[in-house]
Amino acid sequence: MILQNMILKLNKRGVVINAENEELIITGNTNSLSDYDLILLKENKSEILKIISKKNTLQNEERGDTYIAPLTNQQRNIYFLESLSVEKNFYNV
Repeated sequence: MILQNMILKLNKRGVVINAENEELIITGNTNSLSDYDLILLKENKSEILKIISKKNTLQNEERGDTYIAPLTNQQRNIYFLESLSVEKNFYNV
């Protein structure tokens, strides 16, 4: 949990941490990294790679085909207005 907090704090400072071929790829605002941050990243590389791979597998899960999102009030209003008038398009109200 401490590493996740560290990753979130670095992300808030503009540092982006990704993984590719068991290597950490650090992009973004790398100038904001202190020597202490770099030491923590190096010492905890394997745990950070595990956290990132978990995040990536969760993002790659597909939704089922049965999910139907409810209409918003604005979508209902637009549908109602368009059902009253065939000639005018109310989408860009």
